[in-house]
Amino acid sequence: MKTKLIAALFVASAVLAACASPQAAAPTVVPAATQAPAATEAPKATEAPAATEAPKATEAPAATEAPKATEAPAATEAMTSTAAMTGTAAMTGTAAMTGTAAMTDTAAMTDTAAMTDTAAMTDTAAMTSTGAANAAAPAGQAAAYKIDSTKSQAKFTLNEKLMGNPNTVVGVTPKIEGTVNIDWAAPANTTIGTIQIDASDLKTDDDKRNGALRRFILQTDQFQFIKFEPTAIDGLPKSVKPGDALTFKVTGNLTIRNITKPVTFDVSAKADSDSQVTGSAKAKVTRAAFELKIPNLPMIADVTDDVALELNFVAAK
Repeated sequence: MKTKLIAALFVASAVLAACASPQAAAPTVVPAATQAPAATEAPKATEAPAATEAPKATEAPAATEAPKATEAPAATEAMTSTAAMTGTAAMTGTAAMTGTAAMTDTAAMTDTAAMTDTAAMTDTAAMTSTGAANAAAPAGQAAAYKIDSTKSQAKFTLNEKLMGNPNTVVGVTPKIEGTVNIDWAAPANTTIGTIQIDASDLKTDDDKRNGALRRFILQTDQFQFIKFEPTAIDGLPKSVKPGDALTFKVTGNLTIRNITKPVTFDVSAKADSDSQVTGSAKAKVTRAAFELKIPNLPMIADVTDDVALELNFVAAK
């Protein structure tokens, strides 16, 4: 037993001796291992300072300039100020409905819209009223303009064959009477009195024809005057002033001898001034309608049935 123990101790001593000699050499190799400085180049890792340049990131102060956002206090101050201006403690939508002067943005918009609608309604009403006033313009004082026979002329025109040759016959007279009552404020109220022409004064370019016209055709010894009685005026403008040129129609009853027929004249007129009106009126009639017969004379033939009537007038106050 002792022998085994001694042997074991011996072996252990040998093992320890073997292990002891390598450990002596190891210290001399440590420098390579202790090149920890290369490992300690961790400074590159510890170059966290570069990373710690986070100050740029930590410039969060710029982000934390949220105070601008948190300037909501200004808005709340506005509400507070607004509340003070209302003079009431009611800042709710209910307060606005109570009729108090709620100064919220919504109330302001509502008031503005109401004002706009009211203004629009007022303007529309004003325009409607104005239109109605124009449509129903009150009649003014009508001014009477009398036809001036020294500057006016009534005439008729027809065609015939005289001794086999075409001929135009024109008969004229300045003896015209009549009055035009012009309402400058409301032209539709204008009226025209009876127009009277002295048929016995109608003259052509031939005395023999004039005699035949008076004795046989117009019979002026019995029916001296040709009369036109207006019954309607159509086409007058809503307004008129001196200097305006007008065109309109005048319908009435034309009497030649003892026969009366409806006739419409096309009228062109101009208000030269507030004291004078000039113009012309034209119409066509037929001899047959008024039973105007031409005497049977050998030198006259083919007298046209159509007769053109024309009145050129100057009317003054």
